[in-house]
Amino acid sequence: MTTLATGTRNSGTTEGGFSLLELLVTLLIIGITVSMINLSGANLRPRETRREATRLTALLQLAQQEAVLTGFDLALHITTSGYTFLRQDDDGRWQIIPKDDETLRPRTLPRGMTINATIEGEAVMPDSGEFTATGGTTAPHLVLFASGEVTPFSLALEDQYSSTLTTITSTYPGKIVLAPPPDNNLNP
Repeated sequence: MTTLATGTRNSGTTEGGFSLLELLVTLLIIGITVSMINLSGANLRPRETRREATRLTALLQLAQQEAVLTGFDLALHITTSGYTFLRQDDDGRWQIIPKDDETLRPRTLPRGMTINATIEGEAVMPDSGEFTATGGTTAPHLVLFASGEVTPFSLALEDQYSSTLTTITSTYPGKIVLAPPPDNNLNP
């Protein structure tokens, strides 16, 4: 060990720390990792839209079957944040199916997802607020009749982040169908 002119001893080791090259390599690795995470997250949005459309299709088909079996009309009410199923009471007023019904409970769409509805050929604007339980204040958008018939409709679930669009339609005689996913192999 040598003694320096300042009176301090030098053990022959350098100060601890990182070189500029080590810092740049670390930042490059972090940047690549973040980019991969963002790209994989963007790929999940179309799947999430498809999954939500599949869920809504299955719920509509189930509600249609329940209306036929119970003899009571059911309906769908669409809001800007989701949708809820309604049941007509004995007085003819529409009531929200309660949250304790695990199947037809009110649902909230994932952030950035909306439902664009066309009912009987007319574009329908979803309500900005939630349906109130007082009944009769807001008409349902789509009716599932006890006879098995369905109001003719087209529901397009759209995700604003991935520009994914998935469509659910009704066909004669009351069949509810989810449009097939686009074939990505046909794109140039």
